[in-house]
Amino acid sequence: MTLSNACVALSQRWVQAKESDLGSFSSADLKEMSSHQLIEFLALLLLEAPLPLSHVQRMQEVYDFNAINNSEIRFRWLRLCIRSKWEAAIPLALKMATDQGRMKFTRPLFRDLYSFDKSRDLAVKTFLEHRASMHPVTSMLVGKDLKQDQ
Repeated sequence: MTLSNACVALSQRWVQAKESDLGSFSSADLKEMSSHQLIEFLALLLLEAPLPLSHVQRMQEVYDFNAINNSEIRFRWLRLCIRSKWEAAIPLALKMATDQGRMKFTRPLFRDLYSFDKSRDLAVKTFLEHRASMHPVTSMLVGKDLKQDQ
């Protein structure tokens, strides 16, 4: 539980942080965390209401999640960004949704992008461009999510 407690504590610090608290976060927050703990930390944040955009931008500033290539971490990070309506994350999320063929990543990313008014049209356009190269089941289910079922 000790490993999990660190994730819970940090996620709650972010959830409860006010704008004036954002300076209290630093890269040292993650220094002792394993990749499994990072996944858990981000998963816990996804269970909460979307963070304010300023919080997610600060998280990128101090933790540099965009530089992490671990798919499990990247997936949760990009979902967090899109849910917080960070437009800069749209191309990164679309890239992962189309490069990463696994439905467990592709479908939720496309769903989140479709739910964000600023990325909805681009999500549909990108899906239609990549549909033929997707696994048939993934293509069918994402198509339903994006109201593009044939």
